Amino acid sequence: MSGGKPGRPSKGPRTAQTIRFPNDLHQAMKQRAAELGYDNFQDYVVDFLVAAHDRSVKVPGPRRKQEPLPLAG
Repeated sequence: MSGGKPGRPSKGPRTAQTIRFPNDLHQAMKQRAAELGYDNFQDYVVDFLVAAHDRSVKVPGPRRKQEPLPLAG
């Protein structure tokens, strides 16, 4: 065994930051993140800011929806 925890690969060193969005903006952003396929709101916000600042930072993009497996009959 590798001894590591299962799950997503590390996103690298990060700094925590609290942001208070106006309620209507927050709801619109969460809706847009879901529409684009992000399962993590933070990834959507970071991805948006990376693009706005012309930075190249490793950010997981939206996940593709996996088709459900057919049920055995």
